[in-house]
Amino acid sequence: MGVIKYFDYSPQTLSISMVGRALAHPCRVKIMELLLERKKLNNQEFADYFGMTRSTIHDHLVKLWQADIIHIASEQGATIASISESQVEKYMLLAALFTFDRKDGFHLGVI
Repeated sequence: MGVIKYFDYSPQTLSISMVGRALAHPCRVKIMELLLERKKLNNQEFADYFGMTRSTIHDHLVKLWQADIIHIASEQGATIASISESQVEKYMLLAALFTFDRKDGFHLGVI
C-alpha cells in the first residue's frame, strides 16, 4: 500500500490545481462558453443542450463553483449557474493561454 506524504501547498498552488481540475472536462469548458454568451442558465437548460441528466450537469456545475469560476444558486428546485464580470475576465485571460494545434503523429482519439 502506498504512503501519502503531506506537503504544505500554497493557496496559489491549490487554486491553480482546482481550476485545472474544473476545466479538465470538455463539457465544463463548454458550460463556460455558454455562460459567457448568456450569463445565466439553469441545470435543465444545460441538460437539454448536452443531452445529459440534471444530476450530471449539477456535478459539473459544482466542480466549476468549487474552483470559484462560476456562481451557483438554487431557485425553485433548479440549480442556476451564473458568471460575474470578474469571473469572465479571469476565464478570458486563462483561455487566451491555450490554442490547439494538432500535432502530427499525436493521437487523442479524435481526428
